[in-house]
Amino acid sequence: IDKGRIAEDGSPQALIENPPSPRLQEFLQHVS
Repeated sequence: IDKGRIAEDGSPQALIENPPSPRLQEFLQHVS
């Protein structure tokens, strides 16, 4: 969720393996 809106859509596995946005890529680097 980004500013109250759904930012990404897809299966969790697909989003983790191939994050479509730079923001999600950065977030995943911090939590993995």
